[in-house]
Amino acid sequence: MYNEITFLVIIIYVLAELKGIDCSVGDTYPTYRSCVTECTKSTCESDGISYVSTIRIKWYLRLLWNCRDNCEYECIWPMVRICLKKGWEIPQFSGKWPFIRWLGMQEPASVIFSILNLISSIYMYNQFRKAVRTPFTMYWIWTVYAGVSSNAWIWSVVFHIRDIPFTERMDYISASTLVYYTFYAFGYRMIIFQKLFTKVLFVCGCLFFFVQHTLHLIMKPFDYHYNFDTLVFVGILTGVTTLLWCLWNWNIISHVKYATIYVSLTTIVALLEVFDFPPVLWVFDAHSMWHLATVPLPYFIYKFAIEDCRYLRRHTHRSTVATVGRS
Repeated sequence: MYNEITFLVIIIYVLAELKGIDCSVGDTYPTYRSCVTECTKSTCESDGISYVSTIRIKWYLRLLWNCRDNCEYECIWPMVRICLKKGWEIPQFSGKWPFIRWLGMQEPASVIFSILNLISSIYMYNQFRKAVRTPFTMYWIWTVYAGVSSNAWIWSVVFHIRDIPFTERMDYISASTLVYYTFYAFGYRMIIFQKLFTKVLFVCGCLFFFVQHTLHLIMKPFDYHYNFDTLVFVGILTGVTTLLWCLWNWNIISHVKYATIYVSLTTIVALLEVFDFPPVLWVFDAHSMWHLATVPLPYFIYKFAIEDCRYLRRHTHRSTVATVGRS
């Protein structure tokens, strides 16, 4: 178990280091920059945003892409062909690999796989609702988790359709909310039998740090390094504490195996974010495959939630009966 925890820490650390690297080499190529300049002059109005009225372009491209952004996209491919011809490595442009657009979507594979994650989350929450009744302990915590998770995947869909500052920020804030809330949900479960003061202190602490983190992202210029480092720390804390709690209760609570599998698989699929590579067929990159790999994960976290709510209900019932018997 301790080897798994060490492995988790190492993987997350490597992720943090790699994410801090600037990967927009393609933007510096003179051929690419001159192409963008010429395209903008010939197809865009003086504002660089609107298309020249005589230019024919599909409606969904006009809706999702302004003129200069479209020129930047169109100029990627001549540069990619040059790189392939000369045997150079495929560069990233504006921090992204070259992707073939589909119906104007910037990263169609990530869009589709994010939708699959959303469907998976909603389906498993419906299974949770069928199996667990409202009075069960932890019912509302997992219900809110379903809302937070769905919101994160919705913004992931929107962001990968079109990466602009607003959709990017909403995607990161929504993902941050999910990371923080996952820590809160597992953490609250661990202290559920503690005194009220301990639980109130834990809830207030989680709320304080989440609000502070969100305000930092909203009120200041977006700090990618701060956001990523903070989420890495919270993710490590969630994984380590959950694994230790599962180990401690392994022979007592049988369903902790689902939480263990969830945390372990989350760590393993994170490797796809480490071994980054240019998109296969200009569609499937490591990030999109990470989105695909996370589709089954809701099964394990909701299986844990279902079995745990039943366990807590039985435990509460036995405690109540014992108390009545003593009285």
